[in-house]
Amino acid sequence: MIRDLDEALLADYRAAALLHGWSLEDELRAALGLVRPLRKADRAGRIGLSQRLRAMTPDAAARDDSTATIRRFRDTPVARSAT
Repeated sequence: MIRDLDEALLADYRAAALLHGWSLEDELRAALGLVRPLRKADRAGRIGLSQRLRAMTPDAAARDDSTATIRRFRDTPVARSAT
């Protein structure tokens, strides 16, 4: 179905297939499944899941602003030396 793929791309997928213990075809099927375009029904289902998960989040967590914590860790010498 797909011809003339870049040899470097195929080499990457062959290596990934080897790591997973799969065939190249199985690796490509898995990769295509991960990036499959959303159909309208799939999109609605994911939106519903997102809404259900948001409803499970405690109100206090939604009001918690992590900006100060992030800045404190970002601006400390230890945090800067780790990057």
